[in-house]
Amino acid sequence: MGESLCVHLVACFNPQRFVEQRNTAARHCAEIDRFTANLNASLAQQPRKRAAVLAEVDRKLRRYNLVDAFEVTASGKGKKCTHVEVALRPDEWKKRRRYDGWMIIAAHEQLPHSATQLVQLYRDKDMVEKDFQVIKSVVELRPVRHRTDPKVRAHVTLCMLALLLERTL
Repeated sequence: MGESLCVHLVACFNPQRFVEQRNTAARHCAEIDRFTANLNASLAQQPRKRAAVLAEVDRKLRRYNLVDAFEVTASGKGKKCTHVEVALRPDEWKKRRRYDGWMIIAAHEQLPHSATQLVQLYRDKDMVEKDFQVIKSVVELRPVRHRTDPKVRAHVTLCMLALLLERTL
């Protein structure tokens, strides 16, 4: 038998994360609506097998992990599908959105930090990760083709200055 590990759990709400999650969910819903409209336009021109249409819709919903959040109905004659309806299940959607912005932070029991300090540490870490994401995408830190330490340091320094400028603007 192994030893049990004790951890400290801290629940916290992040308003920025809440907004990001809600915006992402709205984008996904809009994408599903566009996909459904395009699919129905295509089916009006040329009906397809019901199973193939349902499989295509299923793939799209799985891409966003929304299979349970939508109800799919295919209509047509026989095995052919001429129209598909993808309807949001309000109860399931409400359940999914209930914890937007909330997170649980797990810390080792021997860490001397308070709950407030743990949340601040997590947010600081998150900020650093977002800065690196900006440096890699907007500022384009990569690829570093320098071979000597001074040149690499100079390149990274310039990227950090660009990040500072981007933040200031």
